[in-house]
Amino acid sequence: FLVASYPTSLLMRKLEKRLGH
Repeated sequence: FLVASYPTSLLMRKLEKRLGH
């Protein structure tokens, strides 16, 4: 779970950067 949570966080950050949140 944690292993999948780490990459997910990175993806969320990338999405946030794209959205410019």
